[in-house]
Amino acid sequence: MSEHADSDTSPRDASGAQPFAVNPSVVFRQMDDGAVLLDLESGVYFGLDEVGTRVWTLLVEQKTPDAVCEAMLAEFDVEPGVLADDVRRLVSELQQNGLLRRA
Repeated sequence: MSEHADSDTSPRDASGAQPFAVNPSVVFRQMDDGAVLLDLESGVYFGLDEVGTRVWTLLVEQKTPDAVCEAMLAEFDVEPGVLADDVRRLVSELQQNGLLRRA
């Protein structure tokens, strides 16, 4: 889902029911094959593939990983447990990089 692999993250770091908010200094730019996130304060650059971009856009709208998973299960043919682990892992990475924070 992401192209940034510097951190060792655990999907358990991000609670599925916990709402998250985007760091106000983060700029999101959608591209043809994904998106990029840039934290203007820290300079952190984060690339997302198409699925990661979908997670990001749903997270901005839905606020919780559980709500993101629910929406994505209707769109993608994926096992619920695999999706939940992937979404929580990405949310944890985004949080560790300062792009998301608990609301």
